Amino acid sequence: MKQKLESLKLFLGTRQGKTALVSVGLLGVTYYFLSNPVGQRQMRFARDRTQNAPARVAPNEEAVTDLVTRFNDELVQLRQQNEEATRRGQDLQKRLTQYEEKTATILKKMIDKMEDTEANGGGAAGQQPQPVGMGPSDAPPEEESEEIESFGLEDTEVGPEPTPTPQKVAFVGAGDSVRVKLLAGVNAPTDGTPYPVLLKLIGEVNGPDGSAIPLGEARVIAAAQGSLVDQRVLFRLTTMTYQLPSGEQKTIEIDGWVVGEDGIRGLAGVAVDPFGKIISGVALASAIGGAGQGLQQGGMNTMLNGMGMTTQTIENAGQVALGAGVARGGQEWSQMIQQRAKMYKPLVHVKSGREATAIFTKPFTITGLIEALGEVDNASVVGVLD
Repeated sequence: MKQKLESLKLFLGTRQGKTALVSVGLLGVTYYFLSNPVGQRQMRFARDRTQNAPARVAPNEEAVTDLVTRFNDELVQLRQQNEEATRRGQDLQKRLTQYEEKTATILKKMIDKMEDTEANGGGAAGQQPQPVGMGPSDAPPEEESEEIESFGLEDTEVGPEPTPTPQKVAFVGAGDSVRVKLLAGVNAPTDGTPYPVLLKLIGEVNGPDGSAIPLGEARVIAAAQGSLVDQRVLFRLTTMTYQLPSGEQKTIEIDGWVVGEDGIRGLAGVAVDPFGKIISGVALASAIGGAGQGLQQGGMNTMLNGMGMTTQTIENAGQVALGAGVARGGQEWSQMIQQRAKMYKPLVHVKSGREATAIFTKPFTITGLIEALGEVDNASVVGVLD
């Protein structure tokens, strides 16, 4: 008997025992409510209340009826809640039973696999035991081990990235040259102000060892400045626009200078300097002003009195007026020429159609040209880069 009590105590300490104890309690409560109908409990409660009521209070049937109705409603609600709790308890008990059975099955299979592993080769010398869940070659079929599944991200082997195909570009280095033609004449100022000009390529871009890049009739924008000392126009290359054989046009920034037909930097031109005209104009205006003053003095009589003072009297009023007007006009003309002379700037004039050689000072690349040309000899193209 003592051993049975100890076994019962151990059973009640487990989860299954606790679950069974809760189930028995719920069944007892349910049996109590089912064995005592609502009408009997109401009558008993009303009788107990009537007996326990003070003797000095008179019975009141209407109050008793309302009280009984109220307690009937509450008892019905309690009964419904009890039935809902009983149903939930049964569902919980069912789920706990299924979970325990599933857990026991998984643990049993894991233990069986560990025993099989130790029996098949776990005790052999130098052999490492295999981890749980990864049996030997004679492991059970896949359908027998559905409950043990791997989860999470699996390591996938990432291969090397594909090597990009190298793109061929034409390279123009410092010192490469090309023949150009001046499309528009230029009056380049000598005060340092840049004057834009347009050039056209009339040949291939020549590089070392006879290499060349065909750019067709590409256009080059340059800044021109005049030099009054040697009467030449100097050019600074800034931008080039070219068209690929596919029809695509591109514009790139460049840098360089232009060498003329005589092999000297710049193009020889004609100096346009208004200095001589300014001097001639001032001299002529001054002469006219002097002539007017002489004419004005000729129409007046100058006398010296005894006190050494001179007095002038007008002998010919028309001559004096004409001379004064001519003298004033000469002075105004001279001042206007001087003001205009401050606005004049020496220029160097070069006509259009002149041919020269453009030399690049900074390297640059041309993309898409090799692919547009098709199959070409790479050795004939300047600086082909893969």
